[in-house]
Amino acid sequence: TGFIIRIAVTIELLGAVVMAPVFCRDFGVSGIWKAVFHSVSAFCNAGFDLMGTPDMPFVSLTAYRADPVINLTISALIVVGGIGFLTWDDVRTNRLCFHRYRLQSKVILTATALLILLPMLYFFCFEFKGSTLRERLLLSLFQSVTPRTAGFNTADYTSLSSSGRGLTILLMFIGGYLLYASFFAAVGASVNAQEDSAQFTMPVVLIMVFGMYAAMGSAGNTDGPLAFWSSMFPLTSPIVMMVRIPFGVPLWQEILSLAILYGTAIGMVWIAGKIYRVGILMYGKKPSFKEMVKWIRYK
Repeated sequence: TGFIIRIAVTIELLGAVVMAPVFCRDFGVSGIWKAVFHSVSAFCNAGFDLMGTPDMPFVSLTAYRADPVINLTISALIVVGGIGFLTWDDVRTNRLCFHRYRLQSKVILTATALLILLPMLYFFCFEFKGSTLRERLLLSLFQSVTPRTAGFNTADYTSLSSSGRGLTILLMFIGGYLLYASFFAAVGASVNAQEDSAQFTMPVVLIMVFGMYAAMGSAGNTDGPLAFWSSMFPLTSPIVMMVRIPFGVPLWQEILSLAILYGTAIGMVWIAGKIYRVGILMYGKKPSFKEMVKWIRYK
């Protein structure tokens, strides 16, 4: 716990110190508060910002699209906060000896690198062609980092091509896959026979079926309450949002949906890991939801 608190506070303060001169230049003394707020928000992968105005409530960080300090600092905070403290404990303990890392850390670091580099290459090669070289690099990096979980943006989504929106759909698919895979991994670790898993998998399957019907209903009214709330709920958003995106979805809704989806997926992966650690050793006893909650609390 001490390690987690020290690392979190240190990184958030460092991020605030780096961004403070830029925000103070634009907002005066209140820039200090904006630097602290955005540092904490980025590190926690929350995606909240203080840049909105009455005329442009969802402007996010688009005013800093060409600013390397804000782009690189926010991106670094998102990645550092998103990979988790167990992975950073591995880095602290084993340094650069990658083969000594936990399997979890190896998967997280490898997947994070791929999910940043591959979309970045696409965005740089096919999007933002009207920008300068530096702007394209910064926009491409930031756009590849933030849709997976964080919720910030420096680019106007309405300017993206159909392929760019398709990449956003792909990121929704990846988030949905991670979320559902973590659910079923936790169930698989807690049961001894396939028939025992029905009580845990049935609620998730029913939600998936509801998501498919909600997607069909949303196609006729992409701005209705069913479409909106189904796009925000993480178990249905990968299905419903992919139907809505081709019809045009407000930028803030796409970003918020991705942030909730990946935040929930990361949390569920952590919970699944806790259940797996205990449940894989349990034999001869049928599990229950109450029993699984106890496994999560084990240290």
